[in-house]
Amino acid sequence: MLILAQLGQIKVTNIKEEAKMATEETKPDKTLDVRGEICPNPDVKTMTTLEKMEKGQILEVLVDYPLSVERIPRNAENRKHKVLKVERVKGPDHRILIEAKANK
Repeated sequence: MLILAQLGQIKVTNIKEEAKMATEETKPDKTLDVRGEICPNPDVKTMTTLEKMEKGQILEVLVDYPLSVERIPRNAENRKHKVLKVERVKGPDHRILIEAKANK
């Protein structure tokens, strides 16, 4: 067990449970499949979709265009969304998970 002092309070955490939570799959609220599309379409569609989502919702973006794999996370962070994960799925296919910020 790991014991942490946090703002005068004691927090007891089971390391195995923490590791399990960290590796559990994040469930997206919405999936945007822009495979087969080239810039600027994947970027524009991703940002438009994120702006329509509620704070804390998770968008999964499926993309196979190399420049979009770089641009989508950068553009999302510039707009204050939180990029949770960028992973290669197979070949050129990538999966990007983004948590939407408050847009209203």
